[in-house]
Amino acid sequence: MLLLNAVAEIDALTERYRLMSVIYLVVDYEDRTRIFTGHIESTPTVRAFRPWPSQTGRSMIPPETYLQFHTVAILPPIVGLALLGWLRPTDHGRRRAVSGLLIITTLAFVYTLPWDDYLIRRGVWVYGEGVVAGRLWSVPVGEALFFVLQPILTALWLARIPFSTDQSLTLSARQRAAGTLAGGALGAVGVGFLSGESTLYLGAILAWAAPILAIQWGFGWTQLWACRRSVVLAVGVPTLYLWAMDWAAISLGLWTIADRYTVGVGLFGLPIEEMSFFLVTNLFVVQGLVLYWWLADRWGEPLR
Repeated sequence: MLLLNAVAEIDALTERYRLMSVIYLVVDYEDRTRIFTGHIESTPTVRAFRPWPSQTGRSMIPPETYLQFHTVAILPPIVGLALLGWLRPTDHGRRRAVSGLLIITTLAFVYTLPWDDYLIRRGVWVYGEGVVAGRLWSVPVGEALFFVLQPILTALWLARIPFSTDQSLTLSARQRAAGTLAGGALGAVGVGFLSGESTLYLGAILAWAAPILAIQWGFGWTQLWACRRSVVLAVGVPTLYLWAMDWAAISLGLWTIADRYTVGVGLFGLPIEEMSFFLVTNLFVVQGLVLYWWLADRWGEPLR
């Protein structure tokens, strides 16, 4: 009954965006889009837009602001997973899950904000008119909020997936070096890409991701490999979902990725850079929490 009430509340929350008129005008890039490259030309045309269908069969006005986008696309799965976690707790334990989430979310916000601010100032992406309600430096408040919401979404999904923490904390110096060097090699590729205009965005993602991945892999890649199936599932599902939501936001004109800073490769119009971003950020969250819970379970074991 509680779950049914929650679903009803979520549906009621989206009612504010229901169709108020038959026609809704949005920017249409259909004739200007090169789907096979993911590029969008700068000259739009305008046409009548058919609003999104809803679960009740009625139509819903697409979100027009960053905060509305969160209400429609990000908050519902978070609420659903949170209710599921409350009604059916997992073996990970609520206290440990909350403490790990607080650590990961804080680190994600602090580490991502200045990086995001730099890329916005460079013009790597821009926002549609009226999308941004306020800014923290150059970063929209809605985007800064996403740095908190994404780890919560991914962590709640990870909490539903069992994995073993029986792997020993002990790694040889060679094993630790191998993990660290793998992250360093990724960073070297990213730094090399920074010198090219069309590879700037991809290079910025790889160079930014490398230090975190090097630390995680150097500390416990053996544990990550031991539960690799759980890690792939925990990373893959939210990544696919966020790819779809990002594609929808770009299609609606909430934000636009600059052609000049992308390599021109994409999937259904979604640039590979955007796909890479959501992949590595979900890797941050999943690997970080898996290693944190592993360490918590093996605490007291000699670490060499």
